[in-house]
Amino acid sequence: MKAVRTLVVIANEANARLFENEGVGKGLSLLESLDKTQFADAETRYADAPGKSSAAPGMAGHAMDRNQSERDQMREAFARHVLNAAEAQWKRGGFDRLAMSASPKMLGSLRAGLSAPLKGALAVDLDKDLSHATPAELVDHFGKHIVF
Repeated sequence: MKAVRTLVVIANEANARLFENEGVGKGLSLLESLDKTQFADAETRYADAPGKSSAAPGMAGHAMDRNQSERDQMREAFARHVLNAAEAQWKRGGFDRLAMSASPKMLGSLRAGLSAPLKGALAVDLDKDLSHATPAELVDHFGKHIVF
């Protein structure tokens, strides 16, 4: 019987780790670590004030109003890098399923950016920041959902 291989993504807004599990009783092996400082677009700082107002006095119309905060933009940029790394591992690794855990807002960014193959393979996603957990602790957290 073929072992079920799992790609595990653990992330928060600043760093991420990708692990693999090669079957029951094999535990987790670290594949890759990412830090947002590796990516210029995930560290971009924007002006903190809106652009020149084009409205009459007392009106709030700005030419450069943002619909997202800088933090949201940086989170989504880093999430794209994490998903690119996960996609690359998925393509070269022959995985059967995906498991993710991230801080709640980061998990939302990751879910929104999942490609079709990863979305179809998603077995569990936990809205919990486990970025500082050891591999053994990760197995315990996911053990309620997936047997490693």
